[in-house]
Amino acid sequence: VTLERHRLSRATHVVCRVAPMPSAGFLQHFHDLAEARESVRCNAALAIRRALVAGSTNSTDAHVAELEYTVRRLIRGAQSSRRCCRQGFSLAAAELLDAFPQELPRVLNLVRELSALQSGLKPHEQKERMLGRLCVLTAVLHSGCLKRMLENFDASKWKLLPQGPIKEIGRSLHELWAARPYMRPPVVHLLVQICRELCMSSCSGRVPEALEQWPVDKHLRKEEKDLDVTIAYLALELRQTL
Repeated sequence: VTLERHRLSRATHVVCRVAPMPSAGFLQHFHDLAEARESVRCNAALAIRRALVAGSTNSTDAHVAELEYTVRRLIRGAQSSRRCCRQGFSLAAAELLDAFPQELPRVLNLVRELSALQSGLKPHEQKERMLGRLCVLTAVLHSGCLKRMLENFDASKWKLLPQGPIKEIGRSLHELWAARPYMRPPVVHLLVQICRELCMSSCSGRVPEALEQWPVDKHLRKEEKDLDVTIAYLALELRQTL
């Protein structure tokens, strides 16, 4: 009996430390993000943003837990091929980053963790992770948070990713490019857009950080029959942008 009471006491202590789940109304918005109707997805993304912004006025443990839950769920949701999950969850991620640009380090770290291209995954699981990562990184660009983060860059907030946002995004995109040929066109297109954003934000000096993992010169020195067309496109776009 004493042993059972001790186990019950420990279990109760653990339960008390677990953050409460968000309300049912808040959770319903995540289901709506997968709806086929665009208006429903947009309203759900805005509702999530408004709820988080409203909760941020009082930085309670419940708000922090809700924000952490939302970031993780949006990154996972963008990997789902169910209905319109990719569109809805990546839209909500863009809205979240627009409202909370300081969450970019957490987002990029979780993208690295939750979309890791492990060797033991089945082909369709690899594909869903790659597409989900591409959608979230596109949301990072569209949110405009990258520019704001660079304007007020604080290295202390990047302990998990000490290389900073630009190098991490470039590394993450190159991993997708190298993984599957069908990923190369959209990945390079997104990389070009990010480099343009850096130039338009007077941060052209940071473009080399995005390209650190991309051996463009090495690829361009290959024989014509071995030259990848996406690298040629990248080189031409960079020449026009820089």
